[in-house]
Amino acid sequence: MANRQGLTAGAIGTGKAMSRRVLAERFSAIGLPVYLADVKGAISGMAKTGSEYPKCAERMIALGSPAFAFQGCPDTFGDFFGQAGHPACTTIGDLGALLLSRMLNLNVT
Repeated sequence: MANRQGLTAGAIGTGKAMSRRVLAERFSAIGLPVYLADVKGAISGMAKTGSEYPKCAERMIALGSPAFAFQGCPDTFGDFFGQAGHPACTTIGDLGALLLSRMLNLNVT
């Protein structure tokens, strides 16, 4: 069970970004929207479909792991200036009915 908010803290190189990436990928795979602040852009690559590396493929075969398909995750990048992505600072009116209904988990009724 996941909470609504989280904080990842730790020393450099301890796997914070990868832990957040795995959590976000799994939530996305089951249909849960995720807002993820990634100031340095360390995990923005999860939006793109991955590709197989020969060494990883060899290791998977050696371990007897089943094959898997690479897939990207849907994304919307935020932008404080609203020029290269979704504006990070906005008003309720700027959101529009569709995005606001998604954020509030509203249905047709």
